[in-house]
This record gives sequence, structure tokens and C-alpha cells, in this order.
Amino acid sequence: MFVITVVPTNSEKRLDNYVAQTQDLTRSESKLIIKSGQVSVNGTIIFKPAFNVKSGFEIKIAEPIKEKVSKNSCNNLSIIYKDEHILVIEKPSGLTVHHGIKHSSNTLADKLLVAFPKIDGIGERGRNGIVHRLDKDTSGLMIIALETTAYNKLQKMFKLREIQKYYLALVFGKLLKKKGIIDAPIGRSLKNPVKQALINTGKESITNYIVIQEFDDLSLVEIHPESGRMHQIRVHFSGIGHPIIGDRKYGNGYMNDVISRQFLHAHKINFHHPVTGKTMVLKSPLTSELTKVIDCLQ
Repeated sequence: MFVITVVPTNSEKRLDNYVAQTQDLTRSESKLIIKSGQVSVNGTIIFKPAFNVKSGFEIKIAEPIKEKVSKNSCNNLSIIYKDEHILVIEKPSGLTVHHGIKHSSNTLADKLLVAFPKIDGIGERGRNGIVHRLDKDTSGLMIIALETTAYNKLQKMFKLREIQKYYLALVFGKLLKKKGIIDAPIGRSLKNPVKQALINTGKESITNYIVIQEFDDLSLVEIHPESGRMHQIRVHFSGIGHPIIGDRKYGNGYMNDVISRQFLHAHKINFHHPVTGKTMVLKSPLTSELTKVIDCLQ
């Protein structure tokens, strides 16, 4: 939903002033809205608060405005660790990390900008300190840079695979090997361009796993991906015949009536602090909705 307004005749002013006036916001609130990509002028998203709008310009503003500038909109982001350089949060399931075609507002990037206004401009436009991502319906730990030095160092560390991420997943069936490696290239599916697939011409993708617990026809697995391809864990386990439970894109539909999201949680992350060098080992327990699924299987 959007609020659409047209600048009145014989009117010319800064975009932040116009948004503040028409939406009953303070100047600082309107700036946050603009910098987080929530305002477009004549069909183009404008990130510059000082942009000049003139009579006849069509202004499109994402709503509800008050919710986007409210500190309460960050209440569902649990902070695990914070210092002047980095932030580690628990991303909830259902929250998209960045803006996209289907998600133009209320993303993690938006929430971070509201909670930490100085994060604007750290990294590429719209990144707001985010150096890696989780799929919308995957929950768990994410590292955020709060200043440029940390951002640049974290990017390099991810590229060199110096940050170790571990996930918990509930997958269909019982794996023949209780500890193993899935080494299979991943690329865009030739049959469905919105999906990834195991494909010989894809990029190198390596996923380590160990079975933690087995049930009648399910397995709880700890997963450590060495590479970071899009949907890597989901594609790898689907490709070997053990899709993640609740995965609507790559799953087999098993237990979709029991769980409304994929059972995939980033539960541990190991790395050296990008500025201090301190060894960091941070953990996140399974969310209550995932714990309930396990309890039902006991």
C-alpha cells in the first residue's frame, strides 16, 4: 500500500520538507523515510532528502508511515552483541533483508536505519551495513557493520571464508551418511529461472553436515556451508532427496500443514572481530515455533 500525492501548482520545495508536511512527520523522520528508499518521485526512488520537487510531480510514499519511523518497528530484532563497530542480531523468519521487486518496504535494512540512523551510507546504497543475508523465511544470526572499516573488513572475511556459520535444519528422511559433505555446483535453474538448481555449469558450492537427531522419517541436521550461494542449503538438501521441512520452493510438501516456514535457523557463528581481532562465538537457540515442531516429534 502507498500514499500517492501530487505537488500543488506553483509549489517547489525540498522532498524531505514536502514529505514531513503532507504526512505529519518531523524533518528527521521524513529524512529516514527517504534514505531508506520509501519515497519515489515520478516513478523513480529518490534517496536524497534535498531533492527538489516541483508542481505536478507525483510523490509515492510507502505506508504506514508512522510505523516505519517508529522505534517500536525494531522490537522484533533481538540484539545478541553490539559495540561501536559491529552488531549481531537474530533475524526473525518472515523478514526480508533487502529491498526487491516484491519487498519495497519494512525490510531489515529499513529497520536498521530507523534504529541506527548513522548506518546510512555504510556499504553500497541501501545496504545499511549488511554484509551477508538470510532468506526471508530463515531465522537466526546476522552480522551488521556499524562503521565503514568494519564493513570493508567483514566483506573481505566473508570472501575469504573466514567467518564460520552453522545452521540447524529439519530435513525429510534419514541420511545414509550421518556426517558428510555435499559438493555440487549451483546455478540458476534452466527450467525455472526464479529457482536455483544443481547444475554442472554452476558455481562451486560446498555444504558440510552432521546428523544431530533422527525421528521416524525426519532428521535434525547441523549444517556448515563453506560457500555462500543463493539458497545453497535448501538446494543441496533438496538435490540429494532430503528437502528441508516447510520449504515451499524446494521442498516436497511434507508437513507443510504443520509448519508455515522452512525449518532452517542460523544458530551459531564463529569469527574474529573485524577491528579488535577478538574471537567471537555467538549462538542463537531455535525459535519457539521450531522448538514446538521438535517437541511434537519426541
